[in-house]
Amino acid sequence: KEKEKVFKGIVSIGGALPPSMIPSISAREKAKTPVLVLHGSESEYVGEDEVDLIEREFENVKVVEWKRPDDGMPRSREEVLPMMEFFAERLKSGWP
Repeated sequence: KEKEKVFKGIVSIGGALPPSMIPSISAREKAKTPVLVLHGSESEYVGEDEVDLIEREFENVKVVEWKRPDDGMPRSREEVLPMMEFFAERLKSGWP
């Protein structure tokens, strides 16, 4: 059996993942690559439909909704912390 290829992780800040990053919905297993999605509470790009699509295709998805309404780069410790924890967790997991 061919060894499954897994990225260390995917981080999306204020945007849904592009279709090229999401395998087509099929009978195959969910992708094992961990995904972190960060977005504003009133994001115009990340909503329930986009999150549902990501969760259908990836096994490990964490979604963080900021208190501020808009998307963009994190502006405070509270907004950056989930991303830093994700990076730390991914780096601790070692290299293939």
